[in-house]
This record gives sequence, structure tokens and C-alpha cells, in this order.
Amino acid sequence: MTQRTKKQCSIDGCENTGKLKRGWCSKHYERWRKYGSTSGGGRSYSDPEEAFLARIQWQGECLAWTGAKDEDGYGSIRVKGRTVGVYRYAWERAHGKIPSEMLIDHRCQNPPCVNVEHLRLATRSQNNAHLKGPRKHNRTSGVRNVTRIDNKWMVRVRKDTKSHYFGVYDTIEEASKVAEQARKELFNEYAGKG
Repeated sequence: MTQRTKKQCSIDGCENTGKLKRGWCSKHYERWRKYGSTSGGGRSYSDPEEAFLARIQWQGECLAWTGAKDEDGYGSIRVKGRTVGVYRYAWERAHGKIPSEMLIDHRCQNPPCVNVEHLRLATRSQNNAHLKGPRKHNRTSGVRNVTRIDNKWMVRVRKDTKSHYFGVYDTIEEASKVAEQARKELFNEYAGKG
């Protein structure tokens, strides 16, 4: 019978073992999640506005959140004892409460961006349509709405539970162009990138 070796936290000097996230023990992972650094000691702020202003900076036309982010690039902030998406906080400080049936969509498709000029209200369907890249269940082609079928490329776009078929093409380049045009026809300004 072979003996399993426990994985050790990758932080120098840490001897904690067990289930790791990002190669860190739970103590270091939580420090990173809370403060943006595994060493912790993150600055504490008197209110959400101070925390927000301290952790944003312009990067081109995007006002980027520089604090801790999740694996998808979205930041969060504590407001009245609750953790909320920092982009939601940015929207609400500029425009007021977000209607319960609406989401905040990034026009720039840059998750850390909190520039309210790049944010807009969207339904769940609009927000899903505006995604970037292929869906998780379809990464065979690397192009959104394009699937490999034998030696050809099929274009199919889903809208409101209905699948729209746009043909089969010899090259991925041709299929990619058709998919992009199909998204524009179906979703207009919410046509996500491939």
C-alpha cells in the first residue's frame, strides 16, 4: 500500500498541509482573497467609499479595480456587512439602486473595470449574450458559437432557449465571421465577442 503525501502550502515558511487553493493553505488563501496579498495586513478603511477610491486606477479608458479579484477578474467590496461586486457598488454610487431583475454588464468586457461609462443595465439574457469567448461546454474550436463537425465547422447561436442554425463551413475563419454576424443580427449591441 502506498502512502499519500500531503500537499504543503507553497508560501515560504508555511508548513500547513491539506486541501489547497491556488497552491496555498486556507489561511493564506483567505488573506489573499480579503486583502489581495497572502501576507495579509491589508489596510483597513473607514467606509466602502474610502476603500473604493483607494483601490482604483485608470488603465487606458478603463477605471480598473486594483484590489483582490476572483478567478474571473471581478473585484468585491464590503458594504454594510455584505460583500458586493465592486462594479455594482460603482454603478449604485453613480445611478442609485439596481432594479432586482437587472444585472450590470461591462460594455468593455473588462471584468475589473468600474468606469460607470463602461457599465450598463442588462437583463440576464442580454448579459449572457454579451459574453466574450466560447462557452465552457464548447471549447473545441476556441470560437464562440462554432463547433467542429467532422472536418467542418458548424455555426449555431442560442437566443431565448431557441437554437438558430447558420450553416456548416470549410474553414474556422469563415465560420467565425458568420458567427460574429449572426450574433450582431440576434443581439444587436449585446453581441458578445468570439
